[in-house]
Amino acid sequence: MAVVVRLIEYWYRLGKIAEENSELPLDFIKGALEGKREMETGDVSPFEFRKY
Repeated sequence: MAVVVRLIEYWYRLGKIAEENSELPLDFIKGALEGKREMETGDVSPFEFRKY
């Protein structure tokens, strides 16, 4: 049951953001939400710039 609630919350957030930012592609919004989730769970690593 908790999974269903989380899915409903996710799609609600996605729809709300899409409605408020209609100029943004849906894939961009999904990527931003995924990145936010990764930051919150600590599933990130530092970005290393390439040296030329």
